Amino acid sequence: MAQKILVVKSSPRKDSNSSFLADEVAAGARKKGAKIEEINLASLKIGPCKACDSCQKQKVEYCTFQDDMIALYPKIVEADSIVYATPIYWFTVSAQLKLFMDRCYALMAPHHEVGDASPLAGKAVVLCATYGDDDPLCSGVVNARGTFIDFCAYVGADLVDVLHATAQEPGEIRQDKELLEQARAVGQLIAVGEEPLPPA
Repeated sequence: MAQKILVVKSSPRKDSNSSFLADEVAAGARKKGAKIEEINLASLKIGPCKACDSCQKQKVEYCTFQDDMIALYPKIVEADSIVYATPIYWFTVSAQLKLFMDRCYALMAPHHEVGDASPLAGKAVVLCATYGDDDPLCSGVVNARGTFIDFCAYVGADLVDVLHATAQEPGEIRQDKELLEQARAVGQLIAVGEEPLPPA
């Protein structure tokens, strides 16, 4: 059965570098027969979590907030792998992606602890991030990576790769042929249920 891969883009920019990088992951996965579904958070109306805990008290199926996030929950649950794309804004992920991640709290069972089963458990996760600084350590991508390490550990997902690069101007990422080739290779691997080898 073909793997279902959900691509979650979060840049508000039209010719987005992070989105293009995620597209290359998707292209590699599609080559191996995966089914790709894409969502663009910047075009959706998703409000912040209000900490009402209705989801934890199981008063609603997902969330009491009836906005565009409601339609995304089933897509998240059904996906075998999720590719996240974000520009690095103010030293971490974009606001659009952080809203999405906060609202994933509704997928957790009451009193969820690290290691508990969840609808996200076992899913392969790839993070695609781009930033303006020439130095990754100054760019904030380290913070974004840390956020995803913690997020995946909490929900039981498997962070298989973090693809990142300096790309400030719209479309600049297209010049990084080596990274784009790596992105396609990662896409092929997750499409067949394999993980990239650690760097030598």
